[in-house]
Amino acid sequence: MYNKIDLREVPAERLKEISLDLVDIDVKAPEFEPNRQFYFMAKARDYVKRKSAELGRPMTFFTQTFG
Repeated sequence: MYNKIDLREVPAERLKEISLDLVDIDVKAPEFEPNRQFYFMAKARDYVKRKSAELGRPMTFFTQTFG
């Protein structure tokens, strides 16, 4: 298993090289963008995976627009 990456210590230029699956979401969120956005994308991905496993099916979504 890979070591998780603390995004607080990663330069913004290196974010494109990092998989969301390798981000350490158990540490405090980074203070600055875009590292902060990347951290919360990883956290959301983990939440969806856990919720899908809990429900026993893939998560779905529905978008309805007006007009």
